[in-house]
This record gives sequence, structure tokens and C-alpha cells, in this order.
Amino acid sequence: MQRENRWRHLALLICILLLFTATPLFVGFRHGAVILNVMAAPIMVSGAYALSSRKHEFAIRKRN
Repeated sequence: MQRENRWRHLALLICILLLFTATPLFVGFRHGAVILNVMAAPIMVSGAYALSSRKHEFAIRKRN
């Protein structure tokens, strides 16, 4: 289980680093914002995947 979580977080880290390094390359293009949004989508998915095993920690509990 621990090894699987390590790879989830590593995928998230790699996606974030790729976005940060590619941002200056695409800002100058006409549709640069669209390209960056398309690149940000896998980051959102990998973030959700990395936190899926700990979703009970982030749940909002309702008080009675």
C-alpha cells in the first residue's frame, strides 16, 4: 500500500514540475492559455488520484 501511494504522489509531482517548466514556453502563443489549461487537467486528475486513498481525512463532517 505504501509503495502504491509513493507512485501516486510522484506522478503528481512530475505533472506539476512539467507545468511549471512549460509555462514560459506557451505564454507567448496566441492560444497559450488554452494549452496551459489542457496541461493542467492531468494535474487535477493526478491530484485527485493521489488523495483518493485519504479522502476520509478531507471529508467535512456534519455536526448534529
